[in-house]
Amino acid sequence: MRVLLLGASGRLGSCFLEVPGGLSFAPAASRRPLGAGWLALDRLDREGILGLLRAAKPDLVVNCVAVTSRASCSRDPSAAWRVNSLFPRMLAEVCGDSGTGLIHLSTDLVYSGGNAPYSERSPAVPRSLYGWSKLVGDRLLQAASESALIARTSVIFGSTGSARSTFSEELLESSEGTFPVYSDSLRHHTPAHWLAGAVLEAFEMGASGMLLLASGKACSRERFARALFGHLGLDPARLAPCRSPKGTPLDLSLDLRLGRAVLKRPFPDLPSSLGMEYPLRA
Repeated sequence: MRVLLLGASGRLGSCFLEVPGGLSFAPAASRRPLGAGWLALDRLDREGILGLLRAAKPDLVVNCVAVTSRASCSRDPSAAWRVNSLFPRMLAEVCGDSGTGLIHLSTDLVYSGGNAPYSERSPAVPRSLYGWSKLVGDRLLQAASESALIARTSVIFGSTGSARSTFSEELLESSEGTFPVYSDSLRHHTPAHWLAGAVLEAFEMGASGMLLLASGKACSRERFARALFGHLGLDPARLAPCRSPKGTPLDLSLDLRLGRAVLKRPFPDLPSSLGMEYPLRA
């Protein structure tokens, strides 16, 4: 299967390129091409995507393009709407017309955090402009394509090589002062490379529509940070537990039964997730 990866220089996009197996990746596409062999994703419109499809001739498109920063969405709502909401619908229409498979990545921040655990069928009421822009994109894509797979996940971590750090990279790169970690909000801290492989595997097994894919159990940022530091033998004194900012969803625990049924195996718990992204040398 030949895959065209959109947003390949991002935190999760870069992990798809490292998934082992028999996939054949077309030249990866990014708004920040990283060198020879990369395609420039400089036009988020129908003609731009048609040009990429003609150049790459893929069987499957994986869309990791998004404005993911809540601050960036607030500064430029029109860009958030264009990239997170309108682009997925247009992409679904183009892929449908050409008979090309489509995977789209979404987020647990479409939920309010007040009625957990959330399943694929749960009502979604975001608490941020970012969450709303992603939710609208999900809904528009679903209306445009019944065969596309929307993989909704939680906060990813790991060493990805992207210019933008994951949460674990921010923790490990902070060398001065203390690092605030929320003690009162729950999310599924998900190993990025495992997630990329799980998404592709679910698609190959025929999954379509909405599917929740994340680590096995939600925990607070504080618990995750302490577990990461303990795993790596680091001093947790730099961690500063605190309350989350007003408006933060407090419980984004997910009901992962459908995803486990699709992949036919348990999802990784916190210790095994840490070992996947930060293996210890013997």
